[in-house]
Amino acid sequence: MANAYYLEAEDFIQRKIDPETRALTFFLESFDRYGFELDFQHAHLKYVYFANGSYSHQGDSLISGDISANFVPRVTASFGGLYHFNNRHSGGASLRVTGGRNRAGGLYQLNLNYQYKYQEFEFFSTVRNILDEDIITPYVQDFADDHLLPSGDGINILLVGKYHF
Repeated sequence: MANAYYLEAEDFIQRKIDPETRALTFFLESFDRYGFELDFQHAHLKYVYFANGSYSHQGDSLISGDISANFVPRVTASFGGLYHFNNRHSGGASLRVTGGRNRAGGLYQLNLNYQYKYQEFEFFSTVRNILDEDIITPYVQDFADDHLLPSGDGINILLVGKYHF
């Protein structure tokens, strides 16, 4: 699937904090954005894999009249797959890529997962952020250039058990 878009935004209410006085102000902003997205997915009896990529032309850019453009990544992508070893065991991996925005650098998040099913019981585990990336996000509430927030943990494990009845 391929999508292209053009957005013409009019009179968006934005807020900004003056860095020197810390005074909060509100203002109206109108701007244009355009870009595209590509999606692919394929499923078979033994496997599923997918890929997604998007491009926002105004992303990560200082644009007069569009204060929020600098806080949007220009490029994002994700890739992944799942393989069914047999009717009980499956495993997979996914990689999410986010381009830099404002002062937050690019990000690569790699995850691995495993699933076991037996009758009504299901066990699922995921090891997230295997590359131990520092997940940092620009603080968009006040569009201040110097505000970056930690937005995730380092390497972490998710374990889930389910019983279906």
